[in-house]
Amino acid sequence: MDISNENNVRTVALEEYVETIRLKTGALFSASAVGGALIGGANDLVIEAIRKYATFLGVAFQIFDDVLGIVGDPKKTGKSAGNDIRRGKCTAITCHAIKSIKDEKERETFYSIFGKADGSEEEISVVRSVFEKYGSIEYAVKLAKEYAGRAISELNFLDPSREKDIMVDFAKYAVSRGV
Repeated sequence: MDISNENNVRTVALEEYVETIRLKTGALFSASAVGGALIGGANDLVIEAIRKYATFLGVAFQIFDDVLGIVGDPKKTGKSAGNDIRRGKCTAITCHAIKSIKDEKERETFYSIFGKADGSEEEISVVRSVFEKYGSIEYAVKLAKEYAGRAISELNFLDPSREKDIMVDFAKYAVSRGV
């Protein structure tokens, strides 16, 4: 789904993007966390809470990772800023921007650059300026933090513990790293 969404952003709604990353990163995080809970002998209620926590955390992590692909410092993130634009990667940022652009000329300029594999730094800057103009980056950061909050809320019924604190801290870190 993720690969088929590349260079097909005109038709991908935010809900479809979120479902894609839930099935990708969310499922990976969930399988890892549930495996640990099972090995640790957790009961069914705890396992379900951990599954939900990890799924929401995976979604938050991926949304924020996509933000870092646009605005992150390549020296900190190891990602070349602009590659996601050149690849035409569908993200919460692009879904928001596309929905926000009303001017047809601006929309066509955006589409002519977004997904252009050999896009120049100047062209990449044009796309970034569209993201900034419509608050699309801030929107994605807020969305990532909302999912991190949902992850943390899944842990509310657990008794206070060092492990719970670590999971809460990890969720907070996932949406603040690299900036």
